[in-house]
Amino acid sequence: MMAHAMSRTLVMPPSQGMYLLRKGSGKKHFSFDDFYHLEQVGYEHAGLHVISMEEFLKTEAMTGNLFNKTTGDVAFPPNNRTNWDGIDPKPLKEYLRDVTLTPLNWTPGSCLVAFPSDDGPEHFAELDEMMKEVNANFPKVQEFINKPVPVNAPATERLREAVAGQVKQLCVYDEKMQEAPVVHFMCYHKMRVRFLTHFYAFLFFESWEQDLFNKRFVRDHLRYADEIQCAAARVVAAIRDRARRRDPTGNPNGDFDSFHIRRVRRLHLIFFLLLLHHHSYHI
Repeated sequence: MMAHAMSRTLVMPPSQGMYLLRKGSGKKHFSFDDFYHLEQVGYEHAGLHVISMEEFLKTEAMTGNLFNKTTGDVAFPPNNRTNWDGIDPKPLKEYLRDVTLTPLNWTPGSCLVAFPSDDGPEHFAELDEMMKEVNANFPKVQEFINKPVPVNAPATERLREAVAGQVKQLCVYDEKMQEAPVVHFMCYHKMRVRFLTHFYAFLFFESWEQDLFNKRFVRDHLRYADEIQCAAARVVAAIRDRARRRDPTGNPNGDFDSFHIRRVRRLHLIFFLLLLHHHSYHI
């Protein structure tokens, strides 16, 4: 969504080991193509262009279009390598940080990314003024429980809802970022820099039409690959069948609740599981 809003080409990272998925004797390296058909989404929509990291390095880095930010010299990838699939990406990540604009403050929990309705400094100033107005009477989440703001409400009202109880500053796609040939949003957990959040909780569009378009775009185009959808459907069907057999009269549809539990202290986890068992929930 950020690439689309910025009218930039989205460069996908190379395949690599992913947390928990690299364990076992099966496949060790994964790319986003294993989960989403992003290139196909790009083919379907003229406003989104998606390429691989290898293609990007061949067309930009190896042709001398990337420069070291400190020295100003042309910088080529480590060992002139363009295919990083299945290889430790650390040298590539360090290289990208040296040759691209890398905004470190664009992180969920620190700011809300804001796109003005039009280009120009005066429109950036509009966003700043709106944020000042919101901060003057900073909203709480409770204000919007069962009272959502209409999708076509004035921008200030939608901004109040977007930041409620969370952040008090904006990250704006300003002129400096617009002029940068390449913008690199790095992932580095030691610096707490990563986009681990929902897009609709991190991106704000002053234009309600653009905001609605992006949400509909994700709804209509971004979904898991068929193999994953089908595997998940089999799991859901099996759980519903079990729930139905446990209570055929009271639960003829096999409805069930699910929980995602992580990083819970062992004693609390045991207690929680006992509660779940007591209420006949399924995990």
